Amino acid sequence: MLPHVRGIFFDFDGTLVDSYSIHIDAYRQTFERFGLTWNEPLFRSTYSPDWLQTYRAFALPEEHWSAADKHWVECVSGACVPAFAGAAAALTKLRESRQLGIVTSGSRIRVMQDLQLTALGEHFGVVITGDDIEHRKPNPDGLHRAMSALGLSAAECAYVGDAAADCEMALAAGVPFIGVRSNFAHWTPPEGTVLVDSVADLPALFR
Repeated sequence: MLPHVRGIFFDFDGTLVDSYSIHIDAYRQTFERFGLTWNEPLFRSTYSPDWLQTYRAFALPEEHWSAADKHWVECVSGACVPAFAGAAAALTKLRESRQLGIVTSGSRIRVMQDLQLTALGEHFGVVITGDDIEHRKPNPDGLHRAMSALGLSAAECAYVGDAAADCEMALAAGVPFIGVRSNFAHWTPPEGTVLVDSVADLPALFR
């Protein structure tokens, strides 16, 4: 269906790795530490890869954001985040004929740790994290940087993600978007958006 695509870029959490329960628990502990009541429906309805939006949604005072960041990272450090079933096999197949990369808002230390633990890291020619860019999703800076690193144009690429900010970033960069259904985000993609249940379904789209 997408034979012209030479490069495929991926979101990380909720797209390649099943980090929902670990991240939910970290947010719950973090907000409770600052005296806020945990509300999972609120989290899911306002989710964004930019966690500052989550802080705003829960009315966490800005003076606590830095401390909240540190506490959240402590909560997820060392956690074993599994790759989604079929992800490794799909990436292996896609890498036979395409260049692959990651563009995520996650911190570099955590993302690289999870890539190593899941053994997914070998599949990617470039990994752009939230620490590598000035503006996070939906700003397209990260995707532009990833395409440049692999010597690809927007017309040659596709982006795979699970959240509204992923779609907005891809469209802002002029890159076709493929949505993955996810526990993280509940949103209505633009009409005509290609949706898959998991990354395991992707090889069939790029035959």
